[in-house]
Amino acid sequence: WARGRALPAGPLAQAASLPEADCLFSVANLRVLPPALLRRARQAFNFHDGPLPRYAGLHAPHWALICGETRHGVTWHEMTEAVDRGRIARQQLFDLAPDETAQSLNARCYEAGFTTFLALMDDLAAGGAVLAPQRGPASGFGRHLRPPALATLDWSWRAPQLCALVRG
Repeated sequence: WARGRALPAGPLAQAASLPEADCLFSVANLRVLPPALLRRARQAFNFHDGPLPRYAGLHAPHWALICGETRHGVTWHEMTEAVDRGRIARQQLFDLAPDETAQSLNARCYEAGFTTFLALMDDLAAGGAVLAPQRGPASGFGRHLRPPALATLDWSWRAPQLCALVRG
């Protein structure tokens, strides 16, 4: 698509050659964008499928279920060189169903991501997003973090723990 419109296309390492932009949006991106790319945009926002700062990192919906959370949410935040640490532009929290699964929660996150994206667009059109600092305890779930024993069910655990692991 980009090449057909004479726009640069290629590895993110070529970020410095990209045109400048008013806004950059990163959605469902599993790569950390290079600082050179972030500098090409006046504003850069990331969609995160979890409430920040509590569920920073990867696979936030899965970890929320495994940890037995009863609420979850999504966050649009400004992108900075510190991953998932930028100020919050939009956040929506919601209750989890008792039988919530990783699949149903992922779908709910993308639905909430879309509605909050529309609200963020309205904010930008009205003069700019109101950015709020992240508040509360922070956690991070890295790329290589896995549940204990590679998610093997331990029958000495109580039923709610086992169910949370299976649903997550």
